[in-house]
Amino acid sequence: FWRTQTLGIKDSPITGHPRGCNTLDGHECPYYTCYQCSDSKYVAVGALEPAFYKALIKGLRLDLASLPKQADRARWPELRSKLADCFAQHPRDHWAKLFEATDACV
Repeated sequence: FWRTQTLGIKDSPITGHPRGCNTLDGHECPYYTCYQCSDSKYVAVGALEPAFYKALIKGLRLDLASLPKQADRARWPELRSKLADCFAQHPRDHWAKLFEATDACV
């Protein structure tokens, strides 16, 4: 079973890159990582699915249309910078409360 599952996702967008560069095992993906807040604590973000990603962007009060596309790996550094800037504006407890009743996976 495990081998079947592993081979089935080998070439998916999530795991089809070299070790350390995939969405789940690297630190490049801006919507699956941790961000430092203004109190030097961190929030974990795991908004992989489009609906969760949209909830994340809405909670951060960013304009989805003005951001790079979620899957545009070439522009992930730009997106990561924008998200980092947002999370750095408030302490972790602010973000925990803000995202508590959402599907943003924060």
